[in-house]
Amino acid sequence: MREIEKAKELGYNWVFFVDDIFVVWPNRSHREKLFREIIDRRIGIKFIAQMRADVTARNPDLVKMAAEAGLRVAFLGVESGSQETLRKMHKGIAVPDSIKAVKVLHQNGVIVLVGLIVGAPYEGFRELMATVRLSRELADAGADGVQFSVYTPLPGTRVFVNLLREGRILTLNWDYYDLLTPVLRTRVNPLIVQLLSLYANHSFYVRKYIKGKLGRGVRSQGDKARLLRQAEKYMWRRLPHFAQVTLVDFPLSLIKTLLLYVRRERG
Repeated sequence: MREIEKAKELGYNWVFFVDDIFVVWPNRSHREKLFREIIDRRIGIKFIAQMRADVTARNPDLVKMAAEAGLRVAFLGVESGSQETLRKMHKGIAVPDSIKAVKVLHQNGVIVLVGLIVGAPYEGFRELMATVRLSRELADAGADGVQFSVYTPLPGTRVFVNLLREGRILTLNWDYYDLLTPVLRTRVNPLIVQLLSLYANHSFYVRKYIKGKLGRGVRSQGDKARLLRQAEKYMWRRLPHFAQVTLVDFPLSLIKTLLLYVRRERG
């Protein structure tokens, strides 16, 4: 509470709690007390939090209290639309958890950003498309933004060591480890994985925008609607930059991936 009040005193209106299970850690009563104090003291701070889908789905009352305290943006690590992929990732969540979590957050006026991953070493094309389809279900449930990342085994992790031993790592040049460039052999060609991530990102926003303009999308109200209008204005201002990324930078990135893959295949 002292830190939050100090942030407000210094002129900040937003804080970001960087903790995957912030809403319930270390326990429910601790968080209930924190949210109640923020509400009672009328600090007027807004906050962003990272949250697990299963925890969010199981605690709608706590999410409601968090929203009253100032929760305005939540990032959910959904990861995959394939239950088998989630099992192999050891995520401990189920696909229905993610859909319910998005609905709970949206109903409480929280902007929902979801993180999804494509290109895991054990995924086939069917699993990849299941993730794309889930992103659309989440949009219809109230998700406002999506981040498709390419599965990247980070140096020092157990997964990285195992894949390195299996000879599936394409490069040890860390510049490629940006979560956007495929760096390992998978069941699906790396170029397809990279193209799919671009398609999935763009189609999510285009589809959501069109449905919204046609009056068929999920409606937002209050503070959430206002913040989303600001975000939309920002996106339009940045459109030239996004066009360059899509039309220039991305094709160059594909060429880098192709050369990386060809060099590795040739030994």
